[in-house]
Amino acid sequence: MATRSLVAMVADQTYYGLPAGFSGARDVEFVDIGGANRETLSLVTPEQMTQRAASTLVTGVQPVYTIVANQIQIYPPQDGRVMEIVYYQNLPNLTVLDAENWLSAYAPDAYVFGLLVEINAFVKDATSAQLWDGRFKAVMNELDADDQRGRWSGPPMIVRST
Repeated sequence: MATRSLVAMVADQTYYGLPAGFSGARDVEFVDIGGANRETLSLVTPEQMTQRAASTLVTGVQPVYTIVANQIQIYPPQDGRVMEIVYYQNLPNLTVLDAENWLSAYAPDAYVFGLLVEINAFVKDATSAQLWDGRFKAVMNELDADDQRGRWSGPPMIVRST
């Protein structure tokens, strides 16, 4: 469900639209054009953002962001940089024109077993509904385990001081 979006920063602009299907931020960074420097933004509440934005612009201030009315607000404003947003995306709907999404491609059983649970619940076949519910939960647990492995894979992090 995690995906990445790049947004070009505009001088003196602090509000930007959220990417399509945005469900929640995982990481927000400013990246210099060319990718030389990266700077991670910290999440603050809208009230904290209001206080920061009311103060005068100071150099060396830790960059922050907040989510307000389906937009991301940043401080301080940037120019000549790109904002990289790594975010959790809502599950895209299946349609006639777009008959596949990441879940249907990666774990089609989730749709099949979920549908069988609902069909058997509708026809009031509790035994079959319970059977398919167990299979559906197993697929969902497998997806959770895959997510954990993917998120925390690789060697352990090492703290280095400079």
